[in-house]
Amino acid sequence: MPGFISGHTHVAGGSSTRGIFEGSRSYVRPLEIAEELSDDDLDALTAYNLAELIRSGCTTQVEMALSRRQAESYVRVAGPWGSRGYPAA
Repeated sequence: MPGFISGHTHVAGGSSTRGIFEGSRSYVRPLEIAEELSDDDLDALTAYNLAELIRSGCTTQVEMALSRRQAESYVRVAGPWGSRGYPAA
């Protein structure tokens, strides 16, 4: 049985921008830095963020990745974990 469903997630860039959205600072630079990561490091960041979602009970996500590369990272990580994911990039 699925848990919670999130219709709008940014799994690959979630932790790199945490705390910025609440303030008036731009979140663009942290996302640019995330894009410069190797595939292994981006997958590790994606896994960390996906683990937080799963731990909170969210087993299904519509991933609103900000780049094709982030969407591909989400697919690589979410599939083997059994998370129901739908990349929208």
